[in-house]
Amino acid sequence: MLVVTRKINEAFLLGEDVKIVILDIDSERVKIGIEAPRSLKILRAELLREVGSLNQEANVADISVLSQLGAATGQTELGAEILQTELEK
Repeated sequence: MLVVTRKINEAFLLGEDVKIVILDIDSERVKIGIEAPRSLKILRAELLREVGSLNQEANVADISVLSQLGAATGQTELGAEILQTELEK
């Protein structure tokens, strides 16, 4: 990991077309500005982790429902096959 020390209004570049500028420094927060092409996705890491976690929880719930549906219709092999496939991912 590269660690960079900057003051307010100082910047650093990532490649040729991404510029990170320090806008403000508070006691516990740093406000940054990012100049980048619109085509570049910029995501907050904690939100990406949270969405990924919620997606996994939803996936497990869906598998559980499919397994229960398979059991209710007498197709327990299908439910077990789906569950095994998802667990291997």
